[in-house]
Amino acid sequence: MRNLSSIVVTGIGAVSPLGNTVAEFWQQMLHTDSQPQVRDDVALNRKLLKNTLCYSIKHADGIQGIATDLALRAAREALQDAKLDGEQGAQILIGVAVGTGAGDSDIAEQRRCQEANAAELADVDTPYGVAERVAAALNCEGPSFTLSNACSASLYACAYAAELLLSGSVDAVLLIGAEGVGRVTQASFEKMMALDSEICRPFDIARHGTILGEGAAALVLERADSAAKRGARVYAKISAYASNCDAHHPTGPREDGARAEAVMRTALANAKLDVSDIDVIVPHGTGTMINDNTESMVLRRVFGTALDQIPLCPIKSKLGHGAGAAGAFSMLAAILMMRDALLPPIVNQRPFQASCDLRFVVGAAQEHKVSHALINAYAFGGNNISMIVGAVS
Repeated sequence: MRNLSSIVVTGIGAVSPLGNTVAEFWQQMLHTDSQPQVRDDVALNRKLLKNTLCYSIKHADGIQGIATDLALRAAREALQDAKLDGEQGAQILIGVAVGTGAGDSDIAEQRRCQEANAAELADVDTPYGVAERVAAALNCEGPSFTLSNACSASLYACAYAAELLLSGSVDAVLLIGAEGVGRVTQASFEKMMALDSEICRPFDIARHGTILGEGAAALVLERADSAAKRGARVYAKISAYASNCDAHHPTGPREDGARAEAVMRTALANAKLDVSDIDVIVPHGTGTMINDNTESMVLRRVFGTALDQIPLCPIKSKLGHGAGAAGAFSMLAAILMMRDALLPPIVNQRPFQASCDLRFVVGAAQEHKVSHALINAYAFGGNNISMIVGAVS
């Protein structure tokens, strides 16, 4: 939980419901609305599920291992963007850090539907094989790991990747958040009555759940001195992070928000920043009733009246809830806000719940200089993390 300002982002990549590149993702994020689609396939079968809404990505026929496929597509763009996809990349030690909730659950689902035997299913390393397969495909020989602590997974993976870089164990780390929506995840959210029947609408007065979304976001992390030595373009720095646990409930947050409050305060302290230094907040903002209420309450406690001047950009209103990939997408969006001094608007423009009526960006993209962005991610098991990314001169 140290100050990490010597860790920088030098490459970015994305595959999302908004497009197959970072450019497409950002153009759609800024200027268009998006809607979930009704699915009826092996993963989301309407005979088995009442709600098969999902912010989906079209997959090539025959693809198995959707999370790995998405991760590889985003990773290749990020490495190319960082100019580490050729000779420069071959000369340094690159690690792989993956955050995913369910990983390649589609492999197990397809085999089960084909009545595979128990031995075949035992060979499927559902979440943890993603990093292994990405590292092998891209010849990344540094430390490789997958974190799978639900919806904060990729932000946790980013924090651990930064610590690896600080330790000198690796020259660069390819951070990836990747998620394909599968039947087990969808059924679990349906059973908990945590799915909205229309659209993902964080903080909306009429919200009644989230809607899941597929995708992968990838970022190349390096030490600032290494990036400068090879003349790399730098998008942003990781100023600091903090993480903790509610130690309260398997799925629900503490309603008093005490640990979510503590994690934000600690991140600010680690970054040596005041609340007035934060220019934009990318909230966790899932659209579930208790999560949005708790996050709004905690933000108000931490920021006080300063919150009235800080815009919030709940990007899940356009992507759906990317689960393990959500934190990486939030990081990517925050970095692009810094680069272009533009904030994307939330999709819905209906009334916000009174207790959640914060300064949301609505209607159209807004010009706004961003020097520091706060990103929140909360997960099942009470896994909380807040990260601050900063602009570089």
